[in-house]
Amino acid sequence: MDFIVTLHLKNLTLPSPPGTLVLSSHALPAIVDPTVRLAFVLRVMRYVSFHPWGSLRADGNRRKTSIQRIIDTLWRSDGAPPFTAGGGVLWQPAIFSAKRRLRVGTQCYDLQLYPGERRAWIACRLPAVPYHALDTSPLHPKLDIDVTERLLTAMRCGNDCLEVMFDSRFLVRFDLSQIPEELVGALRNYKETGANLRIKPRTKFYWPKVLLRRPLATDTVYATLMEDGQTDTFGRRPWISMEYIRLLDAT
Repeated sequence: MDFIVTLHLKNLTLPSPPGTLVLSSHALPAIVDPTVRLAFVLRVMRYVSFHPWGSLRADGNRRKTSIQRIIDTLWRSDGAPPFTAGGGVLWQPAIFSAKRRLRVGTQCYDLQLYPGERRAWIACRLPAVPYHALDTSPLHPKLDIDVTERLLTAMRCGNDCLEVMFDSRFLVRFDLSQIPEELVGALRNYKETGANLRIKPRTKFYWPKVLLRRPLATDTVYATLMEDGQTDTFGRRPWISMEYIRLLDAT
């Protein structure tokens, strides 16, 4: 069964933004076995969910009615609006093109396809708040991580690297041998100055970014995860790397 599901995923999956999975709609009917459909949906949920890997919550608590709703919606031919049915996963219609930016949302069903485009579904993290409010709304501690003390402690202990899990999905690595000197200076008296280094989400897909926050000052962004899966450190040495750690072929 695992081999069959993995094979279908390889055939159905289109190039996807980090932390998401884009599935070709016209290829879904190739999966006709109800048991395979069930296993397929659970594998996708487990891959995308922000709940801990292997937890029951990542599988939508395996509620039969919820899983069946996902199956019925994905395999219908007339389309459907965005929906969620557990597991912290949002399913949205999309239009995929190898030459154009991915288009996502209900409006996709009203848009004419250009040559080379195909209809798809994208499974992504269910937003905690609208992405335009990510910098202003209170966030769960898993989405707003103060790494100041951990970073300074690792440096005092002579460690070469600090690894921090973000949103149970991304691994953020700090190469302490390449940390910018100005950041070390900014954090040296952080208890008095209120300066702190944080990992927070960006974009509607909740990719991580690392920023320095200081009272009465504009945030300084030190690194962001980009659409191609690479880490942008804004011209600085590559002292931060970010990686999506979920495996699509893992059960």
